[in-house]
Amino acid sequence: MLEMEWDDHLAKQAQAWAEQCEFEHDNPIDKDGEEAGQNIGWEGRSDDKPEWKGMIQSFYDEVKDFDPKDIHKLIDDDDTGHFTQVIWAESSRIGCGYVRYVGEDGGNEFLYGCNYAPGGNFEDSPVYEVGKPCSKCGGCGSIPGLCKAK
Repeated sequence: MLEMEWDDHLAKQAQAWAEQCEFEHDNPIDKDGEEAGQNIGWEGRSDDKPEWKGMIQSFYDEVKDFDPKDIHKLIDDDDTGHFTQVIWAESSRIGCGYVRYVGEDGGNEFLYGCNYAPGGNFEDSPVYEVGKPCSKCGGCGSIPGLCKAK
């Protein structure tokens, strides 16, 4: 599994997506012209600041619905797609954006989007290979248990 690095290109695309205020996936493309993955989320908040930690945690929290046997061969499941994109072994770059707007009830609402490259969530593909951390990349990077992104 690779370390994640920030990608300005993916972030600009995510920001442009958020500013459309449409809660539907689009088709982000990374700087090499390859299809990227995407997680999107929405929340209402009493304050006017985004809560990224909570949003990313909500993507990860789908782990509770994930069947561990699917690590070896992903089964398409709308209930865990955010989670599997977050942990997809080959994804090594991320860029995110958001927009805040006033909802119909007058409260703050946030639309978040994160793009991942290379994209993941390929049905019938492994999410990651189970085994000793960093055993397939010649050693760990700066984050214990994760390979340095190329």
